[in-house]
Amino acid sequence: MPKQPTVGDAYALASGEGARMSWFNADMRLKASTRALGVVEMTIGPGDEPPMHVHSRESEWFYVLDGGATFYIGDHVYPGAT
Repeated sequence: MPKQPTVGDAYALASGEGARMSWFNADMRLKASTRALGVVEMTIGPGDEPPMHVHSRESEWFYVLDGGATFYIGDHVYPGAT
């Protein structure tokens, strides 16, 4: 079994690698987690989106690799697609 990375260690995880997390029907893999940053690889299908919510202490980023998404930020609607 490979050594678990510690703070300051460099490492890379391939697609599908990482600790499995579950959220409804999405397949989620934890790639990195610190107090300052969390990175998750997620495969999510149409209709499985999270409910409208607000982050008061952190930012949320998305990098759409395939398909599309619609993001609602305040009164604005932003399409996200590959």
